[in-house]
Amino acid sequence: AARRQGEDVYLRARAGSIDVITSPSGVDFDQSFARRESVVWDGIKVPLIGFADLKRNKAASGRPKDLADLANLPPRWPWKAPRPPSKRRRNP
Repeated sequence: AARRQGEDVYLRARAGSIDVITSPSGVDFDQSFARRESVVWDGIKVPLIGFADLKRNKAASGRPKDLADLANLPPRWPWKAPRPPSKRRRNP
């Protein structure tokens, strides 16, 4: 069934949970969607909220659970590979 803006979806399973939030606090959905990041899990490309937007959303929600999540987030997405070093030569 189609969902309207403001109607969030929460999927729970033994392996974990997924929250589909259509009106995230602290970020504009359209702008955040444009900055989304993607990962591949089991051969399926999955779009995710960008890390900076996730942190803004967690802070803006103000819920104790989100604030605790924010305090415990790693410095970057754990599944995002670091960028390779630049091959440009630098002038001494």
